[in-house]
Amino acid sequence: MKTVVLAVFVLSAAVSVYAASVDYGNQFSDFYPEISTAAVAIPPEIPVEKDVTVWSEFRNRRATLVLSDATKIPYDKAIGSITIESRNKPNQYIRLRGFRTVEIKWINDRLLYIDCDIGHIASVDAIFDAQTGKWIYRQSMSYGND
Repeated sequence: MKTVVLAVFVLSAAVSVYAASVDYGNQFSDFYPEISTAAVAIPPEIPVEKDVTVWSEFRNRRATLVLSDATKIPYDKAIGSITIESRNKPNQYIRLRGFRTVEIKWINDRLLYIDCDIGHIASVDAIFDAQTGKWIYRQSMSYGND
């Protein structure tokens, strides 16, 4: 009998995972990363996490992520920056705000993917083209159950 009850519980939990829906839109555009003309200055009184540096596929570019310390700064006051250094191009800067966590990774040698988690049920995905200095994609998502 215990085996049957456990199997029913596992099966119902698996079905509820697939019942979640994702709504895409611009409802969280206030949290979108923004291009900045200069390095983002984080005030010295704000504690920061250790910098994260990610190299592009052929090591022609590197992105350095600096974030306020999530254990000391509430997420609605969180600030951060991404500095993109390229071989034959001036540095590029992206400003971040109002996030819980941020992850970056290079899709290829020119496209940088930015994932900003802004809450338990919301996030922002962005793709920045370091070659042109423009956004290819910025979209917010909210997660719910059907």
